[in-house]
Amino acid sequence: MGSKKLSKKQQRLEKITQEAAEQSQRSFLPNVTLLANEKDLSSVFFTV
Repeated sequence: MGSKKLSKKQQRLEKITQEAAEQSQRSFLPNVTLLANEKDLSSVFFTV
């Protein structure tokens, strides 16, 4: 996927997260990270 397309998806997910947090009256905004592939996934969960 191109970086422009990934950036658009990341922005969309951030907006959804923010609106959902507002609707549920949360004071904590979860961090949503868009991963491009499995290698990125392992780096998130297995950082040493």
